[in-house]
Amino acid sequence: MLKKNLFFLNKINKVKINISLFIKKTNIFSTKTKLTEEKVGLLLKMENKPGVLAKFANIFANNGVNLSYINSKPSKFYAEEKKYIDFFIDCEFTLGSSNLQKALNELKEKGISIDILESDIVPWFPKNKHDLNDIGREVLSAGEQLSSDHPGFKDEIYRKRREDIVAISNKYNMEDELNIPIITYTEEEKEVWKYVWDRLIPLLKKHACEEVRENMDNFIKEVGFSGNDIPQVKDISTYLLKKTNTIFRPVAGLLSQREFLNGLALRVFHSTQYIRHKSVPLYTPEPDIIHEFLGHSILFANKDFADFSQEIGLASLGASDEDIVKLGNIYWFTIEFGLCIQKGETKIYGAGILSSPSEIEWSISGKPKLHDFDLNKMATFPYSITDIQTNYFVAPSFAEMKRLVIKYGENIKKSFNVSYNISNSCIEIDRKIKTIKK
Repeated sequence: MLKKNLFFLNKINKVKINISLFIKKTNIFSTKTKLTEEKVGLLLKMENKPGVLAKFANIFANNGVNLSYINSKPSKFYAEEKKYIDFFIDCEFTLGSSNLQKALNELKEKGISIDILESDIVPWFPKNKHDLNDIGREVLSAGEQLSSDHPGFKDEIYRKRREDIVAISNKYNMEDELNIPIITYTEEEKEVWKYVWDRLIPLLKKHACEEVRENMDNFIKEVGFSGNDIPQVKDISTYLLKKTNTIFRPVAGLLSQREFLNGLALRVFHSTQYIRHKSVPLYTPEPDIIHEFLGHSILFANKDFADFSQEIGLASLGASDEDIVKLGNIYWFTIEFGLCIQKGETKIYGAGILSSPSEIEWSISGKPKLHDFDLNKMATFPYSITDIQTNYFVAPSFAEMKRLVIKYGENIKKSFNVSYNISNSCIEIDRKIKTIKK
């Protein structure tokens, strides 16, 4: 597991101001544009009295230095009756420019104490879609992925087929955009798809939420969903990109929680391209195309749901291992196993339920325990990944879910904030940080 965020505290130099700067270049790549952003972090210690913020802000402004981050808290140091306040700031400047040096000299003349701050260290996360090429490549072979109780464990033909599909998936790079590899599915695989389709679709039309039912009709008309052929990730992504700027990226197998959630921040859903074993067509111990396509893809055509998913992803960027587990729980009880009430009836929107006929019937039977929608409770609530669920959380509207998850993410402790640049499809960071990848 990755270490928790490390935070560095610098002692305040009361006498001498060190003007030498520690400069860290942070590169941000969009799908089309390369942006280079240079920042330096400073700690200013000033007497706590009216107007102190304007005092140093004007100095930076007059010298053409932009402040991209400002935070303050009472200083731990004081002299006699004077109280001090610490300002943590990040400055943007052009390397080699004298602007910042002039501003620091003016601050020194006014008796303001300055320290140069090291960057906080956080777990690595993707800043743009191209960075996703660095994850999901190294997975176990089919023989190693499948446990001894997997339906296809002893089927060498199935295992070889899985490995072939994984190899095709691994050829895709995010630079290829919608040029996603096509899988030529076998007649046997198509039979499995049709068998599940014929039993699942009537249940979805009856028990799925309104948003699923509406978008299912659109997927049938515009994407070509049917029981006679297996859809392609390429066609799903082409449609979702137009609807909600979402893309399904083919991946070789299961990712870590951190990797998967990080992808959602960029509106990228990592999808498998293989199908479950023919011996148990109504069951799979892992995500397959029936789960991904009939469970997940349909709701990503709904903007509020796609936004909610992205907010979970944004909250995961640079988060501690503990917070990743909590966000994984929230994902489990919403996107995977979420219920809602519509017109007085219990309806389904979670993909784990939508892709399982037995779980559909169980979830609306009145036997499992239903809980109010509480993200803090979800974050630590236990669940089983192998058994049918005994507890579900009932959601309000997707718009309200989005509002609540934004609020939850704001309470996750980080030393920086991120935002999503829609134009460039990239993540922007308001502070100078260092990332480590394990």
